[in-house]
Amino acid sequence: MRAKNVLSLCLVSGLTLLALAASVHTSCSITASMAEENDLSAECQIIPIRQDWNIGRVFSKDETSLLYSFTAEDAYLLQKIAMAEAEGEDTEGKALVMLAVLNRTRDAKFPDSIREVIFQPGQFSPVGNGRFYEVKPDADCKAALDLILLEKWDGSCGATYFESESESTWHRDNLHFMFKHGKHYFYEEREGEGETIHKASD
Repeated sequence: MRAKNVLSLCLVSGLTLLALAASVHTSCSITASMAEENDLSAECQIIPIRQDWNIGRVFSKDETSLLYSFTAEDAYLLQKIAMAEAEGEDTEGKALVMLAVLNRTRDAKFPDSIREVIFQPGQFSPVGNGRFYEVKPDADCKAALDLILLEKWDGSCGATYFESESESTWHRDNLHFMFKHGKHYFYEEREGEGETIHKASD
């Protein structure tokens, strides 16, 4: 009789442990999925960051003014948005996408950080449609960041918006066109019109 009770107790304990393990596995899977969508810090840690990028503080060519503050995650996020938005563009085209993000961090009408600018709702199409999370930066994205951080190149003229050619006329109707590079058209807000209603870049 005692043996039966012990056996029953073992079975119940075993089933409880299995249920607990399944619950933990499900919880971990959900957490991992959420992390993949909202936190790229783990992913960026496996990407080598060049020591000569001087992550932290980036000054102007004459070293008199602070241009940007960077973290390793910021550098990786810039590469990802460049890959998602400008995979088919040349090195300067990818750098221009990064610079549009950086220009927004210096504009009072936009968030202050690279992460907040990229994930601001309704701003960058690849973030909204999920492409941003799927792409992996290639060597040309790293070269584009080198262009900005090492050579202090900035051909953006302060542009804060860009789009690919499409049927939409929102950008040309609401913004000041600046220049075209590759398949992207770059814009800034028109002077004297107050705060523009931000629409997603393409």
